[in-house]
Amino acid sequence: MMKKIVLLTLILFVASCSFKATKKEPEQVVQGKSIAAEKEEKKKRIAAEKKEKQKSALKKVGDEARPIIDNILQSIKDINYETYIKDFDSTMKSAYHDKEQFRRINKGRKEKYGEPGARPLVRIRKDLQYYILTYLVKFSKVEKPIPVIMSLKREEGKLKVAFLQYKFSILKK
Repeated sequence: MMKKIVLLTLILFVASCSFKATKKEPEQVVQGKSIAAEKEEKKKRIAAEKKEKQKSALKKVGDEARPIIDNILQSIKDINYETYIKDFDSTMKSAYHDKEQFRRINKGRKEKYGEPGARPLVRIRKDLQYYILTYLVKFSKVEKPIPVIMSLKREEGKLKVAFLQYKFSILKK
């Protein structure tokens, strides 16, 4: 009889422990899910903050670039070589070293396409150390706006033009 009581007590003890373990397990699963959900939410929040920060930085670059594109297009109107290259980096300045060629190209450009006017910024992105900005420049003698692509990089705290392209080729399509 004593054996039965000890055995019964042991069985009740084991069953009680099993029941407690089973009862706690769902709580741990629920807590585990909430911890995982919190981690996922934190990742999403950090990613959203990073994206917003990048967007803000690109907007700032766009604002800084406005006087540069304005100066370049005004220099085309005036056919003024010195102001045209003022914001170029050293590589671009060496590529545009021929003042006469600049005058000839821009005189022909003005005759064929007219003077540049409105220039909304339609795209901006960062690629390594470069900021690539795309403007749609409206020239007075053509119906379609011309994409102008300008790559900028920071040099001594200032934005400098590292690449500049006028996509007049879209008019031939």
